[in-house]
Amino acid sequence: MSGVMKAVAYTRVSSAGQSIDRQVIELRKVSGFQIEKVFSEKVSGYSKPIEERVQLQKALKYLKGDRSIDALMISEISRLGRNTREVLAFIEELEKEEIKLYIHNLGCTIGAFGT
Repeated sequence: MSGVMKAVAYTRVSSAGQSIDRQVIELRKVSGFQIEKVFSEKVSGYSKPIEERVQLQKALKYLKGDRSIDALMISEISRLGRNTREVLAFIEELEKEEIKLYIHNLGCTIGAFGT
């Protein structure tokens, strides 16, 4: 699969009544990426800081452990969190690990040789 980046998708909804299905379906349709694993959780972006989000931390650990994975995919930046400093620190951590971040609603890939 030449030109295809291996990726991990992270999806999050804020309440138990919401579904992550739409986010997963949209991310799987993005050309140029092959999703190897999906990490999903139902937790408020306000109530839990990034370091307390179990599935996001598992995704990060998986990315750090499997160096064949190129990118983390999210549907929109708010899926990471609502605190700007916290989100920027998380993006910097990805950058240090040379992991790209694909943000679907912006249609862009940032970090580690991204655009």
